[in-house]
Amino acid sequence: MDSLRELLVFRVLCRSLFFALVSLCWIGCATVSTNLQTIDAVGTLHQPAVNLQRTTEEPGIRVSPWLSVNTMTERTGRFPGHTNVNKDGVYAVDTTVSGNEMELTESSSNTYTFKGQNFTWQMPRVNAGASFDIDLSERVALMLGVGVASINNEAFWSARTGLGFGFGTEKIQARCDLALTWETIDASASYVQRATTFLSNTTYVNFFSEEQRNMRMGYYGALTLQSTGDDLVYYAQFALGYTSLMKLTYPVGNGSSQNSQDASSDDNDPSKMKFISITPGIAFKVGEGIRLIAGLRMTSDTEIQATNSTFLFTPLCELEFSF
Repeated sequence: MDSLRELLVFRVLCRSLFFALVSLCWIGCATVSTNLQTIDAVGTLHQPAVNLQRTTEEPGIRVSPWLSVNTMTERTGRFPGHTNVNKDGVYAVDTTVSGNEMELTESSSNTYTFKGQNFTWQMPRVNAGASFDIDLSERVALMLGVGVASINNEAFWSARTGLGFGFGTEKIQARCDLALTWETIDASASYVQRATTFLSNTTYVNFFSEEQRNMRMGYYGALTLQSTGDDLVYYAQFALGYTSLMKLTYPVGNGSSQNSQDASSDDNDPSKMKFISITPGIAFKVGEGIRLIAGLRMTSDTEIQATNSTFLFTPLCELEFSF
């Protein structure tokens, strides 16, 4: 009987200790979220090469120097993930000074959805480069390319490599390109990190920012349709691209513990930028094995809202040499 009583007392003590530990952990934990506030980028924009049907019957090599001109050099808009703001469109915080320490807490006036612009992309007026198309067979080609542009007297480089696959009928030819791209991009982003303890309505705030200049990797796929003809060809190109701006590791902010939850990495990651472009144009022979390709590329991004222009218009010109 005494043993049974001791066993029951021991189980009660264990249960009480368990709930005490759970309560301490619950009080010490916090939910942490990181929100992108602003992002500024400087660099070239995704530019897929225009690859048409070969002018020679036998496989060979094509070299195409190209030039494109952007009709605007600054693109602005709203990147998703911004915090709520007050009625003036500003993310407001309250400041509390305790001794030599200062705490920032989120203001209760931040109840409105952000509808302003927090994204700026500065682009070059002129892009130039060269593309190389090396036929591996009658229908498969290896693509290589390099580009350069100047922004504020600084050089920004780009490169691409991939494969092209040709197919079609007697009247319509098609080319499908799949490639990896590398582009020099300067990017600076500012963030606010918000930590809320489970048993408190107070949200502690921490601001941080990061600047990077790197060669970013992306990819694109392009489908080019063209009419057949010896002298004059009409074509339309449809391309979908991806560009990585920057990738941040979010630190744990104020008021959090090792058990905190970071709910921001998927929704507020500025590396997710996708572009789609349409390029109608014409091409005609100007000499033996030489063809002039001209078009108007219309590019739009799928992630940015409230942009200053739906499309970026870029006239382009290629001079193709076949060997």
